[in-house]
Amino acid sequence: MIIIKPIKPKAYRRQAIRDEIKKEAARIAKDMEKSMRADVATWKHKPKFQTTVKATTKKIAIEILPTGPNAKIYNWVDKGTRRHDIPKKPGAKTLRFKWDGPGSYSPKTLPGRSGSTKAYQGGGIVYRKKVVHPGTKPRYFSKNVIRTWAAQIPRRLQEAINKGIKLSGHAYYERFGI
Repeated sequence: MIIIKPIKPKAYRRQAIRDEIKKEAARIAKDMEKSMRADVATWKHKPKFQTTVKATTKKIAIEILPTGPNAKIYNWVDKGTRRHDIPKKPGAKTLRFKWDGPGSYSPKTLPGRSGSTKAYQGGGIVYRKKVVHPGTKPRYFSKNVIRTWAAQIPRRLQEAINKGIKLSGHAYYERFGI
């Protein structure tokens, strides 16, 4: 005689999976913000960052925005600037800065590269009533962070889903097999 007993799994707990996805999305956002802070690590006037994570059943949105008085500077460096005049301040006779022609300055950040280093500014003191700035090449900090994290996010979210499924009391999907 053969006796067949059905195996009844525990009730599927979707909330466990949702909770794990939300936790991991928050951890990812924190790590992405850390990457953005590394881009301004050597700046004298660093911006602060405000991070918002929205996780619904249909999508996860991570928004990291520079804030505070130095947010404008961050955006200028991130997106670049056009050629523009820098006038002397009201009440000042001239602008005062170091300059010895091209090559007398190296920036803290470079286009397409993450992180920041120490800048170099050489030359003697120069006085001018006005300067025509050639503009700033965009550094694309935001795009670099997105590009860096694009490959890691699906893997990390899949691991969170697997953990949620396991916490729910079910078998879980491995990356390329069962």
